[in-house]
Amino acid sequence: MNVSSLGFVLVVLAVLAPVLSVPVADACTRNEECFDDNKCTVDVCEANGECTHRFAGGDKCCEFSGAECPYVRCYERGCNVDIFTCRYRSSTNSECQTQYDEFLQEYGFDDVIGAIIGFAILGILILIFISIVLFILTRRVIRDRGKD
Repeated sequence: MNVSSLGFVLVVLAVLAPVLSVPVADACTRNEECFDDNKCTVDVCEANGECTHRFAGGDKCCEFSGAECPYVRCYERGCNVDIFTCRYRSSTNSECQTQYDEFLQEYGFDDVIGAIIGFAILGILILIFISIVLFILTRRVIRDRGKD
């Protein structure tokens, strides 16, 4: 077989390949075979053996935009249109940032740091008090056993 004959055979195979196509090994025959574990889709096995996943609706599901998604305070809504699910990310330009800024303005950063340090010191003092009480009780128990 020479080069021109091989080229001819390859061209014929390329033209006939779509016509003589063999069914794909992963082709479906029932809807259950298309299950993708996504509550936002209806899974359908089409007549050509291909699985499709259509929008089903439901909680935290969307088809086009984040406006369809439930409002969650301090998060921006979006829609992952490939899998019809709502996605959320922390909001940077929302009322949450404003409330945080107002909190810092009202109490001041110094007050917040002071409160944290104060609670830490209070916790340490409580632990010291508990340790002293346990030491005294242990000492008394040992002393009382020594008398017997």
